[in-house]
Amino acid sequence: MAYQNHKELDPTGLTHVKTQYNIMALVGNGFDLQVLNEYKQKPTTRYTDFYYHLKMRGVSDENLILGKMQELQEQPPPRNENWSDVERCIADLEDDGADTKEIQSSLKEVQREFSGFLNRVVGSRLLSDLSDDAQENEWSNKSLATFLEDLTEYEELKKIAFGAKKGNYDLFNFFFVNFNYTSLLDNYIHLDSVQFDPHRHKTVGTNFFFDFNPRKLNQDGRWDYESSSNVATQIVHPHGSQDIPRSLLFGTGYSGNPHDQQAQLAKPYWAQNQLKYAHLFDDTHLFIVFGCSLGETDQWWWQNIAQALLKDDNTALMLYWWNPCGEDVKTSKQIQDLFFDAAGTQASSHDKLRQQICVVSYNDESERVWLSTRRPKPSPFSADE
Repeated sequence: MAYQNHKELDPTGLTHVKTQYNIMALVGNGFDLQVLNEYKQKPTTRYTDFYYHLKMRGVSDENLILGKMQELQEQPPPRNENWSDVERCIADLEDDGADTKEIQSSLKEVQREFSGFLNRVVGSRLLSDLSDDAQENEWSNKSLATFLEDLTEYEELKKIAFGAKKGNYDLFNFFFVNFNYTSLLDNYIHLDSVQFDPHRHKTVGTNFFFDFNPRKLNQDGRWDYESSSNVATQIVHPHGSQDIPRSLLFGTGYSGNPHDQQAQLAKPYWAQNQLKYAHLFDDTHLFIVFGCSLGETDQWWWQNIAQALLKDDNTALMLYWWNPCGEDVKTSKQIQDLFFDAAGTQASSHDKLRQQICVVSYNDESERVWLSTRRPKPSPFSADE
């Protein structure tokens, strides 16, 4: 299997897609937290909020996962900051030698409660407000068309190899891997009839304009170009969706052996990552990672991205990293090192990989295009003034 082929996209015959650029965008809980913060929604999707939800619901400490959270929370300082992380607790229980079937039984209760918790956090009102704002501010189209504006240096922009191949009639195919259980990202990225017309022109079949150099960082003619092209999007939820409680996957990494007892608690095993997604990596031109903590439980993804980069010098990664104000701000090199640790790459490959990885460091005050939910600030003057 491969990416869906859109080269015969236009049934009218007005145009034929010349080149299809595949962009795999991986989105984690940082996006959901951003939305919830923007709309002042509490509780949030943080595991700490979920822990207190479990306590409020009266879930017994006999549930192994909740019991492990309780145990970690009661440890004296310096307490592990990830004490409420469900997946960290599952890994700790495995290390403690807990029975796999008992962990699975506890996990089933956690799945059911987490689905109800998410329905409480992400209600219909929030989805409607996000939908209205995404349409009014054209967030979907701007994210897809001008996200290269987030690169502020020409040397970084040049890492996106397809950017120098200007031309019309190409297709930008975005494949979103939504690690979140909610539909906030799906809602945000949907191309509605206000932002998008599949046949916007009478004489040509293109429907999208992709800007290779929004900041005009260099006068090189290969880059100062807005392509009359096409766009396609697809979103998958490899770890399940909130409306299907039993689909919610929590777990550990995967050794690759399906007959290993550890596989019963491995997210990549139950998500069937190898079958469903492994074929995509070699055909990807650009990876975008946003809102992800680069944790061990999703190592399968980081390993495959790194391998794809090493196989093809023309493949790139845009790695977004939230650097909060007033805290220990990480450099681009340190953020790249975090990715290398998560992917388990050899030190000998790091110099090469750095030439293909663009780091976008941001905080709550940063101007950003990709998946931004910043709404225009109201004018301090009234309409009458």
